[in-house]
Amino acid sequence: MSRLVSSPVAASGEKGNGTSEASAQKQAGSSNATIAQEEVDPDQICRVLSESDGLHIEVPAESPLFINQYVTLKGDSKSALARIHSDRKLRPLIERSALNISPRNREQRFAMDALLDPDVELVTLAGMAGTGKTLLAIACGLEQILEEKRYRRLLVARPVIPMGRDLGFLPGELGEKLRPWMQPIYDNLEFILGADDDPGNQEGDKKAPAQGTIQYLMQSGLLAVEPLTYIRGRSIPEQYVIVDEAQNLSPHEAKTIITRAGEGTKIVFT
Repeated sequence: MSRLVSSPVAASGEKGNGTSEASAQKQAGSSNATIAQEEVDPDQICRVLSESDGLHIEVPAESPLFINQYVTLKGDSKSALARIHSDRKLRPLIERSALNISPRNREQRFAMDALLDPDVELVTLAGMAGTGKTLLAIACGLEQILEEKRYRRLLVARPVIPMGRDLGFLPGELGEKLRPWMQPIYDNLEFILGADDDPGNQEGDKKAPAQGTIQYLMQSGLLAVEPLTYIRGRSIPEQYVIVDEAQNLSPHEAKTIITRAGEGTKIVFT
């Protein structure tokens, strides 16, 4: 029997109001849930799995599967990952990476496909802590700014919410005060840029050059790390915006962030 099984990682939307929801799991087999299952022509699946010339499967309009949903194609002996595009055609995913960062499982492949697709303008990544949500989002954002020149700037923002007792006022200028709150972002940036400089380097050897690269990107206006406090009233065009720790936002705050997006901006909630 051949069948098309939709993944627990789902996405919906088209260009202009594209919405993608992806879950990055620690293990590829950590989630076995399915949200839909359909029988399809076995010959179609065999052709898609055996060839890579743009073959696709037509998804009927009455199907419960929706646009930008990710699915697993399961044949008798093979399987493949695919996505339903805006023309309701199911196309296999291609292997992709960003700045030497590659997905490690099915869920991360789904996430990276959505993060690197400019036609999906709003992406939400949900998953357990440590599953690579922020890492993948930053790597894909830098890839499209530094290599593909698709966006003008990478803006990474997160709410300033303490864990435990508040430390009170911090010394220094604004950047120094915010550094402890934004440290998780800088940790990911140092790892990504260090891996891109030399994939064979050890962790301690690549931290210093990565910090220099971060400083250069910020001075050049290609990278900004800011708190969400100052986003109200702004217009953000042609930027790749990552909102980290989005679970701490209220629905009203999330809507406010989305309305700040200008022409050519992509927003990612992690």
